[in-house]
Amino acid sequence: MSEDISKYIGQVSTESIIISIILSLITITIGNAVYFFMRRILDEKINKNFSKTFSRLVNYLIYFIGFYFIFNQILGLNLSSVWTAAGIATIIIGLSAQQTFQNIIAGIIIAIERPVRLGDWVELGGFPQAGLSRVKDITLLRTVLRRYDGSIFYAPNSNLITTNIINYTKGEFVKVTFNLEVPADTNFEKIEKIINDVCRKHPYVLPNIPKKRNILDEIVEKGKIPRIEYLAEKFHKITESGTDLTPFMPKVLIKSIAGSKMSLEVWVRTVDISKKDEIASDLLKEIIKEFKKNKIKLA
Repeated sequence: MSEDISKYIGQVSTESIIISIILSLITITIGNAVYFFMRRILDEKINKNFSKTFSRLVNYLIYFIGFYFIFNQILGLNLSSVWTAAGIATIIIGLSAQQTFQNIIAGIIIAIERPVRLGDWVELGGFPQAGLSRVKDITLLRTVLRRYDGSIFYAPNSNLITTNIINYTKGEFVKVTFNLEVPADTNFEKIEKIINDVCRKHPYVLPNIPKKRNILDEIVEKGKIPRIEYLAEKFHKITESGTDLTPFMPKVLIKSIAGSKMSLEVWVRTVDISKKDEIASDLLKEIIKEFKKNKIKLA
């Protein structure tokens, strides 16, 4: 038995073991340092997703070279013989790790094609449903999503390649809808004008363009980093591109009339999907106020 072991491992001294441990720590330190500095340099020049993937591959390459040198030169491990003897085990492990390899390949494809990026608001198909989520991180194996409710969802990268993805951030705007019921004999034109006036005053509803403000003012007022600069930039791009905004103006539709009730559906559009519920709530509050001023009752 000892002869079989010595076939793969030579005479390993205590000194060699100590040196291999030290070199292992140095390899890990250098690999992590290279990854850190490459991220700092590349994040400012190229897409962050590709920067992270490329830096991680270089990190793993340093690990491979370092540990190969340690095993082969310091410990005297005959790697070629070990790999030959472990051929069957490698096949078994490879089959069991098939999903892992698929996720790695999918991670590389995501970094190149970029169907999603860090910070994007997305919805993924498949099961389980992640719902509306923001892309928090993309690794070689999985994509980390922060759900709308704040919980963290880990999606294998292969899922992003094989299932449908709705990317709200890449779109220029998103439709937000809410419903109202009023007495059927109410003057529709009057209601429509009130609702449209309220909707068009909201700063996050098209065609309004948020004014750029000082970031410090926003932080003091809201206690968080604002997205106002980003939103203003997107609105400006839409208007400057010559896009006809008429189809995207607020709309009031009559959905049905049943007995004494008239059901209405209101459409508005915004560039920030994360604020859809807040927008609907704000508009409903203002509409109720205007209805009371004009003595219009809700059914």
